[in-house]
Amino acid sequence: MIKSELNRVARTLRKTMIVPALCLGLSSYTQAATLPLSEGWNSWEVAAVEDAPAWCCFDYNAGVVQARSCQLDRGSHGYGGNGQSSTSGSARIYALLEGGEVRKLRALDSQCAVSTDSTIHALGAVAADDSVNWLAQQLAPRSRLTDDALAAIALHAGDQASQTLRRSAESPNEIDTREHALFWMGQLRGLAFADYLQTTMRDDPSPQIRRHAAFSVSQSDAPNRVAALIEQGRNDRSAEVRSQAWFWLAQTEDPSAEAAIGAAMRNETDEEVRDQQVFALSQLPDQRAAQALIAIIGDRHQDTQVRKQALFWLGQSDSEEAYRYLDALLADR
Repeated sequence: MIKSELNRVARTLRKTMIVPALCLGLSSYTQAATLPLSEGWNSWEVAAVEDAPAWCCFDYNAGVVQARSCQLDRGSHGYGGNGQSSTSGSARIYALLEGGEVRKLRALDSQCAVSTDSTIHALGAVAADDSVNWLAQQLAPRSRLTDDALAAIALHAGDQASQTLRRSAESPNEIDTREHALFWMGQLRGLAFADYLQTTMRDDPSPQIRRHAAFSVSQSDAPNRVAALIEQGRNDRSAEVRSQAWFWLAQTEDPSAEAAIGAAMRNETDEEVRDQQVFALSQLPDQRAAQALIAIIGDRHQDTQVRKQALFWLGQSDSEEAYRYLDALLADR
């Protein structure tokens, strides 16, 4: 499973313990031209990007998913839905001010229930571009708020959100910020950023960024993501990047994965990459993985080490076909 940890903040939102004059710098609000933030939790609603996920909080018990209230004051959090909830078309941004500084940010579907140990100052509806411009102030210098700000920006509708993500993805000397921006491009704007992500995974000078761009593409809905991953797996100058490209290709479960990996394996000169290609095949759905590994084991044109790796991973499989093949292999001996 993919895990990623999703400091300092904008100095424009500080001074004084009471902050009636603090302002989001937002021009669109249903009741006022300027929109002050108060000490404590503040929230505002924005239009969400098309097909936005219904981010909320859920409990998972014995395979049953149940929605629950998001406790804003408690610990860390992730971003996710239950795979079934439909988006409301709008998002709600939550910002906690303490001592005039932003301490926490959270983006959720506007219909998601939340709770806090205090009250929430509800600001109403805000234009998405204005909200993005305020959130962008939390991006640099990089802080503990940066990744949450990027996630929130990605959830917003409009070109301003896209432009801010792109600027973040090109931040010099900010690898972590670049990676998170690329991730949210793929997650929430995969079609719009398909060409950009694929150019990045091919041409960026940083192998770490090329590798992460490939991950983002693999998680996106870009129609040519498979071709882009195959190209990177064949041609990238970094062995580690090539290895990861094959892994992400297998994770897409595309029907062409076995043939593409098998063909590349015959031309690959790096032993570690070949081992990773075999591992990638083992990560396909059970039946497909077993068949692909059996094909490698039976191919006497393959390197012996590659065949040994395939036999090892076949032994880790729970598929009936793997059991039958191994039984027959042992019987022959």
